[in-house]
Amino acid sequence: EKHRTYLPERTIPNIKLFAKGDKRAPIAYTGERSVGALLRFVQDRTGVDLSDSLRRAYPAFRERHAVRAVARRLLQALLVARPPPQHVRRFATAYFADPDA
Repeated sequence: EKHRTYLPERTIPNIKLFAKGDKRAPIAYTGERSVGALLRFVQDRTGVDLSDSLRRAYPAFRERHAVRAVARRLLQALLVARPPPQHVRRFATAYFADPDA
């Protein structure tokens, strides 16, 4: 159980930045849920530009975790789901929790 001072929210996911030197005042991220928006948030708050690291590291991550194949399987599951899901994010969350369900 986490201390409510740092994580008062009762739902997930939450993204917070615990900045160096000020761990008692985390900064909540409330922006768009995209890699680009998250990288801009980190850079704006810390001055650290992670975009070069992402460009260098992502190809290896994509291969190691078969991202294209996983995305293809999710798309196929979406296309055959009956009735068609109204909330793709919820469907994807359930799919990744148990792809065989």
